Amino acid sequence: MDLSTHAHIENIVIESFQSPFEEIKYDASYALGNIAVGNLPKYLPFILDQIDNRQKKQYLLFHSLKEEVMGQEFSHEGLVASIYHMIRMSRRKIWKRS
Repeated sequence: MDLSTHAHIENIVIESFQSPFEEIKYDASYALGNIAVGNLPKYLPFILDQIDNRQKKQYLLFHSLKEEVMGQEFSHEGLVASIYHMIRMSRRKIWKRS
């Protein structure tokens, strides 16, 4: 389900990463990954950017990325290629900054 019509839903969810309760942080991470499943072109770059910029929350963001990837239908080669390309481009940006 594409939730991108809900303005800034990704930012609302990511605010929960600041919770003092690990269960809430984990659930927010899970939710972010599953929100991303509904609109990969919008949310995959967002999650990758957050991984680059929120180093203290990377473990939660990598969990979101895992949920996103696991939620995709892998019988479609184009989708897998798209995910690979987006991740690869994001990694290039990191190397250029270093």
